Amino acid sequence: METENEKEGENQTLNTELVEMKERLNEHSLKLDTVEKEKTELSLIVSQMKQENDESESQVKLQEKKLSELERVKDESEIQVKRIEEKLSDLERVKGESEIQVKLLERKLSEQTQVSI
Repeated sequence: METENEKEGENQTLNTELVEMKERLNEHSLKLDTVEKEKTELSLIVSQMKQENDESESQVKLQEKKLSELERVKDESEIQVKRIEEKLSDLERVKGESEIQVKLLERKLSEQTQVSI
C-alpha cells in the first residue's frame, strides 16, 4: 500500500510539475506572440522609413538636377552679360569717336564759314 501511496505521490508531483511546465509554456508562448507582433510592427516601420528615404533621395536627385540646370543657365547668362558689356563698351567708344568727329567737323565748318565771310 505504501508503494501505491508513493506512486500516487509521485504522480501528483509529476502532475504538479506538468501543470507548472504548461503554465511556463503558455507564458513563453504569450511572450513569443508579443515579440512577433513587435517584430511585425518594426518591420512595417522600417519598410515605411525605407520608402520615405527612397522618396527623399528621389527628391534630392531632382533638386540636384534643377540646380545643375540653373547653374548652366547662370553661366550662359553671365556669358551673355559679358558680350553685352563688350558691345556697350564698343558703342561707347564709337560714340566718343563720333562726338570727336562731330566737334572736328563743327570746327572745320566754323573755320570755313569764317573764311567765306
